[in-house]
Amino acid sequence: MFYIYVIIAIAIIMGISYFLDKVLEDLDEIFGGINILLGIVLIGFIFVGVFVQFGNYSRQLSRYEEIRKTQTKIELHQEKLDDLTIKFEKLLSDKYPSLEKEIFKDISAQKTSDQLLALLNKYPELKSSHTITQLVKQVRELTDKVYEKKMHLEDLCKTSRYKHISPWLIGMPETPKDIKELVYPENYSGEKK
Repeated sequence: MFYIYVIIAIAIIMGISYFLDKVLEDLDEIFGGINILLGIVLIGFIFVGVFVQFGNYSRQLSRYEEIRKTQTKIELHQEKLDDLTIKFEKLLSDKYPSLEKEIFKDISAQKTSDQLLALLNKYPELKSSHTITQLVKQVRELTDKVYEKKMHLEDLCKTSRYKHISPWLIGMPETPKDIKELVYPENYSGEKK
């Protein structure tokens, strides 16, 4: 983006200078200071362009950090979810040994919190247990958090990919190796990697 500002500014200054030199030769005394003014404008364009470029560069670096942080949160939420599932299974096996085989067969088929709620409806003994309903509620909350974080991660990755292929942004930092697979998955068909 910075280079485009510079090219536009140089083209404008050259055009105005040519116009002033060729067409308004008689008014050179009046417009003699316009070249100095145009030079100051050019320096202003360059100054603004440099700051815009540094801002884009630093935002891209902070986006990479946000990708790392979000990935860590997803892993932690998933770990908590797995621990809760183990806790749920242990509680069921301790409290309901008579239904254990049938329930565990159903639990292994259930993958989402909504399916676990349906399982509770199937077994009224389970639904009456406050502890079990609390565990299912926690599983649902964690599942929602994992989903939200995955959506946020995908938005960050999409923005990072765009910043790399955008013709308006030049000199973006390279994608770090530890998050390259997240930003550019195997099925990505964009240009730059």
